[in-house]
Amino acid sequence: MPISHALLLLILTAVKQITAQNYVTVGSLANPFSIRPPYVDVDLNSSTGIAVTFESVSSVIQQSTFENPCTWGGEGYFSYNYTATVSTPSVTIKFSDLPGQPPYWFFDAASDHCKRGMVFAVNPESESQFNDFRTRALSGGVAPTATVQSGLTNSSATSATGSASEAAQTTDGSNSEGGNDDGAMSLSASMFFVSMLAAITSGWAVL
Repeated sequence: MPISHALLLLILTAVKQITAQNYVTVGSLANPFSIRPPYVDVDLNSSTGIAVTFESVSSVIQQSTFENPCTWGGEGYFSYNYTATVSTPSVTIKFSDLPGQPPYWFFDAASDHCKRGMVFAVNPESESQFNDFRTRALSGGVAPTATVQSGLTNSSATSATGSASEAAQTTDGSNSEGGNDDGAMSLSASMFFVSMLAAITSGWAVL
């Protein structure tokens, strides 16, 4: 019996919806503190949500923000508490229930899971942006503080160089002044001997 066009279209639509459903797996027997894949790129026009499956440890999946990866966004933001003893270890995050626009950021709020890097995202702008998000999570949920030690070292070196230069200039100046004093003394001595010679010569002339 041939399949009608309407039935075929219905089947294709169902297949499209199934394939458009995205999945994220939290934990595993081999690595309880993993989330894979770490982020998904979703066509929000054809997908209604993302299925989160739990494989090992109890977890609390919550929606956060890029600026504060390990802090729940508050009322209206997604939050789901999974206990490892439940019979259905999965939940679907519906995009229509999420506030704001993508990217969407999520983390595991159980214990220290977030600081272990248990975060994931939907439609991050780039892999680099997601890596920044995860780095913040590993740093305790805040942006890492930029180090300025090299700058201080350079400043210290500059200061030391400047001090050394000033000291060298002072020393050179002192030596220069000392050289002037020596020259003045030599000139005075020469004039003294010339005067003495002139006096003696004058005395001889009188005699």
